[in-house]
Amino acid sequence: MMEEILNQLNNYWGILVVLLAQFAATIRKGSIIESRVKRLEEHAGDREKHWTTEKKMEVFVPRVELQQKFDNIERILLKLEKKFDK
Repeated sequence: MMEEILNQLNNYWGILVVLLAQFAATIRKGSIIESRVKRLEEHAGDREKHWTTEKKMEVFVPRVELQQKFDNIERILLKLEKKFDK
C-alpha cells in the first residue's frame, strides 16, 4: 500500500512539473507577444517612416508641378532653336 501511495505521489509531482513548465512557457510567450506588439505600435506611430497624406502631398506634388514646368521650358527652347535655325 505504501508503494502505491509513493507511485501516485511521483505521478502527481510529474503532472505538477509539466503544468508548471506549461505555465512558464505561456507566460514567456505572452511577454514576447507584448514586446512585439509594443515594437509594432512604435513603428506604426513613427512619423519619419509613415507620413500623413498632407505631408506626402507637400513633398511629391510640387515635384510633379516642377517637372511639368521644366518640360514646358524644354519645349519652348526647342521651338526657339527651330526658329533660329531657319
